[in-house]
Amino acid sequence: AFSAYRYSDAALEALVFEGLGQHRVVLIDRSRPGPAGSSSPEGAHYALPLGFAAAAEVRPGFAQFGADAYFNRDGRVVGIARGGRLYTPDGPLGSGRSCVSSHHFLGDYHLCSAWSDGWLHAKLALRGTLFAVVTAIDHLQATHLTWGNALSLSSLEVLPTNHALRLMLSPFVHRTAAVNFNAAIMLLSSDALLPRAMALTPEGF
Repeated sequence: AFSAYRYSDAALEALVFEGLGQHRVVLIDRSRPGPAGSSSPEGAHYALPLGFAAAAEVRPGFAQFGADAYFNRDGRVVGIARGGRLYTPDGPLGSGRSCVSSHHFLGDYHLCSAWSDGWLHAKLALRGTLFAVVTAIDHLQATHLTWGNALSLSSLEVLPTNHALRLMLSPFVHRTAAVNFNAAIMLLSSDALLPRAMALTPEGF
């Protein structure tokens, strides 16, 4: 069933190499320092370095962003580095926190088990970080507010109205200014959708 598949290693590999993360996959070069270099684990050939997101401050009660994923030559995940620890598919899976409630005439009682860290949590952190980075940085900041803005402004303000390059670019920058203006109001202001939907503090955002 899909509900079970989406938590699998195969689903993570498809997300990275065939979906949302493919533009951020890099070839490991062990002659260089960093997560995609000398600090990568044995057997890793590709890296998805997202550990930089750990620098973003999050609100109390939320887990920190940031994780570096590693894959072999065949695109199979071999490890996820997070918080100074390397998680592997053959390591502990980890368990969630579960609670049982009972109701008595003297009051309600809630007994909760402690959660344990493991591979499932590392994959969850990687997926969450990937979605946050692609949404806020790659899509909103880079595509819309940087490249879209630059292309729209330069073609409209620099090129003559009958210039061939301006005519060619026109369909691709149509309403870019309006879309970005709405994004600044609906997504980026302090009470807007994105700051409220993400775990980041105003400083982290």
